[in-house]
Amino acid sequence: MDLKIFSLGSNQLLAQKISDKIGYPLGRIKLHDFADGEKYLQFEENLRGRKIFLIQSTNQPDENLMRLLIGIDAVHRAGGRPIAVIPYFGYGRQERKSAPREPISARLVANLIETAGAKGVLTVDLHANPIEGFFQRAKFDQVYARPVFIKFLKKTFELEIAEGRLAIGSPDASGAGPGRARSYARYLGEGDEGKIPLIIIDKRRDAERLPEVLNVLGDVKGKIVVFVDDIIDTAGTIINAAEAVLANGATEVYVVCTHGLFSKDSLDRIIQSSIKRVFVTDTIDNSRLARGVITDKIEIVSIHELLAEAIRSIHTDESVSGLFN
Repeated sequence: MDLKIFSLGSNQLLAQKISDKIGYPLGRIKLHDFADGEKYLQFEENLRGRKIFLIQSTNQPDENLMRLLIGIDAVHRAGGRPIAVIPYFGYGRQERKSAPREPISARLVANLIETAGAKGVLTVDLHANPIEGFFQRAKFDQVYARPVFIKFLKKTFELEIAEGRLAIGSPDASGAGPGRARSYARYLGEGDEGKIPLIIIDKRRDAERLPEVLNVLGDVKGKIVVFVDDIIDTAGTIINAAEAVLANGATEVYVVCTHGLFSKDSLDRIIQSSIKRVFVTDTIDNSRLARGVITDKIEIVSIHELLAEAIRSIHTDESVSGLFN
């Protein structure tokens, strides 16, 4: 295959899994920081005329985003065609102005990636789909963790689904649309819209911007509720949602989430909460969690096969949407 795959350091384990699945070794690259924190890299292979896939999640964005940008620039200057594989797209929650004099940071990041020379972008489960429209020159592809999680959930909750004891939940109204929680309920129900009930948390924020749960929309009595979300950051929203459905008669609560940021004391809060288990993908490097060092309450479900197939499809100019439709 006339391509090369490089890891830029933010998620070495995922990059290696993708490389192994494709059957093409990771490229050789030098990465280090100068004493003042400046990033440096040098590709140690010929890049000219090839599609170069750069794997780099941009959590901790000020560090990892910068390394992605200089990596794209280096490939472009070496005559390659850089394609940014960004499993987690940092600044994706700042896609619009919600108050005066705010930036639209996601648009700025898109501009930076294109200015650096990216010919394509591949990402997973954007927080806000309008970000796709911020890219004017680079071909943008987005894949969804849904098929990976659907397969996993069908196996894990086979009996509960068959007995009608499983419900899919959304921790807020915005995540209940056809692209997230509703689609999980439909696919788990084998296309039957009513087979797997959909539960929605009506969430409002108080004057200090802290989430306050007001209503649970849907009957959860006697149900095992699996909440679907794209990001767990401080975990406040998902823990409040879990407590709300348990107070309304749910028997157990699980969570599936694409991007596990786990900021501040979120892991301690999840461990101490009533959530039974959290299933999260490896778009972000949480290898200590994968080894069970911190807790066995969180399980990593790898997304490397989906990303490997997407990279292969992009390289051969085939459809990417067919991977999740």
